[in-house]
Amino acid sequence: MLDNSRTADLSAEQLAFLDADLAANAERRPKFVFFHKPYWIQYLRKGETSTGLHPILKKHGVEYVISGHGHQFVRMPHDGVTYMEVGSSGGRLGGLRRGESFTQGWFYHHVLGRVKGSRVQFTVKEIDGAFGQGRMFRAEDWDWNGPKFDVGDPAITDRPAS
Repeated sequence: MLDNSRTADLSAEQLAFLDADLAANAERRPKFVFFHKPYWIQYLRKGETSTGLHPILKKHGVEYVISGHGHQFVRMPHDGVTYMEVGSSGGRLGGLRRGESFTQGWFYHHVLGRVKGSRVQFTVKEIDGAFGQGRMFRAEDWDWNGPKFDVGDPAITDRPAS
């Protein structure tokens, strides 16, 4: 777990700490890295992954990077690393002001992560009632372009555990 709550990215010192910590725990699986601001989005979208965080993650076999802050659900798998921004569970949804919607990741939700041995499963649950439709889906059914399922009823193809 790293702290970038007061900065735009991770400092060189934090990246060095992460590199050393991951090296010291080389045998452990699965590997997660958590921090607040998902600054990695801008680099992945531009294809800039040869410096900074991504090479450290690849070198040490990190499977998941999880951030918050943006109040949007984003899932961007790249080179064996799954990057996720977990969205809003109650804060204001900024994208809705711009007319964006569920398919762009703007919905109130929580994410349940299950770890069994080295196997990891994430289930995303949208709230229901006045602010959502209660949709539930496997996180891997969402990619860089949004949902890969019928947004009217994701349970048509799968009923993930809640």
